[in-house]
Amino acid sequence: DPVIRREMRMVEGQLYSARALQLSNTRVRRLGFFEDVGFEPEPTDDPAQLDLKVSVVERPTGAFSFGAGFSSQDKFVLSASLNNSNAFGLGYRLSLTADYGRRSSRLYVSATDPYFLDSEFSLGLTGFITTVRFQDFEQDQRGVDVTLGHALREDNTARGFLNYSFAERRVKQAANVNTSAPLFREILQKNESTSLMGVAFRSDTRDDRFAPT
Repeated sequence: DPVIRREMRMVEGQLYSARALQLSNTRVRRLGFFEDVGFEPEPTDDPAQLDLKVSVVERPTGAFSFGAGFSSQDKFVLSASLNNSNAFGLGYRLSLTADYGRRSSRLYVSATDPYFLDSEFSLGLTGFITTVRFQDFEQDQRGVDVTLGHALREDNTARGFLNYSFAERRVKQAANVNTSAPLFREILQKNESTSLMGVAFRSDTRDDRFAPT
């Protein structure tokens, strides 16, 4: 119920507006949570008032995948992914992805609240850890991305984003490496951290994210 209500562009007691009704229908459909959405004004005992009946048919919003493969670098590789675009029925987007191989491993975890603290701003957080094992050293990277978004159009077809990311790289030297070599001296001399800020814009005019028409 709150997931639908916050997409409505009309409130109880408001004068009837065909534009607001259509806009509300479009915003609910664009969520991608429902196979079908119906908006039906119904008469009441008071001829000056109408009730609005909203009917929806939910679609599955979670997905789990698991795979295995073989590569010349990592040999046997395992991968798994878990995603839910409507976690807890509150519209939260959660994602977990993991890959593991002999020479490399990756873990990504992300969560997005489309209406952070019941505001018009979305907040997304992504954390990651990656490890790559080279012949003479091992490189670990870990970091976090924070994204704040806001709609630029009333129908949510355009959004603007402010992003901040922080990443740290650590290199572990193998015991038998000759660090007098210039390349290894440059790579192994210290750990590195990176901070980035950016602005992005996105336009998406599909009427449904999963089954556009």
